[in-house]
Amino acid sequence: MDVSPNDANAQHHALQVLTLAQRTGEEHIASARRESDRIIAEARAQAEQVMRDAQSHAQVLQKDAEKALADAHASAAQITESAQAHSDAAQRNAEDILNDARNRADELVKAASANADELKHQAQQRFEDVVGSLAARREGSSGRSRRSSGSTTTTGPGSPRSCSTSSGRSGSASPGSKTRRSTASRSARTSRTPRSKRRP
Repeated sequence: MDVSPNDANAQHHALQVLTLAQRTGEEHIASARRESDRIIAEARAQAEQVMRDAQSHAQVLQKDAEKALADAHASAAQITESAQAHSDAAQRNAEDILNDARNRADELVKAASANADELKHQAQQRFEDVVGSLAARREGSSGRSRRSSGSTTTTGPGSPRSCSTSSGRSGSASPGSKTRRSTASRSARTSRTPRSKRRP
């Protein structure tokens, strides 16, 4: 079968076109594969980077959480210690105030007791002074009555003057001596009366 030159040229041209199309297709396929491989590689790299960033961020968050937890524990311990210290200080202050109040109360009781003893002693002295004064007055009045009765008896009829004089002298001397003895005995009682001592 004879082939004309035009047909041969057409066949050759068609073969060239087919070969070129195959090459172009193969190149497109290879380019697409390379682009796909590049995209896949970039995606993997990005995914790995995201994972690394996520892990790093998670580690940072974990460290921050651990640090915050440690700070919270330390702060709680410090607050507990501070509260205990304040409680101990308040208890010591309360004990000091209570001891001070007890000491003041004891001092007030001692002072009141000493004042009561002093007032009792003064009242006893005044009582003894009044009793002594009344006794001296009674002794003086009884002496005067005896002196007056003695003078009346001795000046009666038939009585010697010397007897009247001696009787008057003894009557006048007796009340004074009794008064002096009463005053001396009262002074002795006062000096013998012990003054109440203040308790320490």
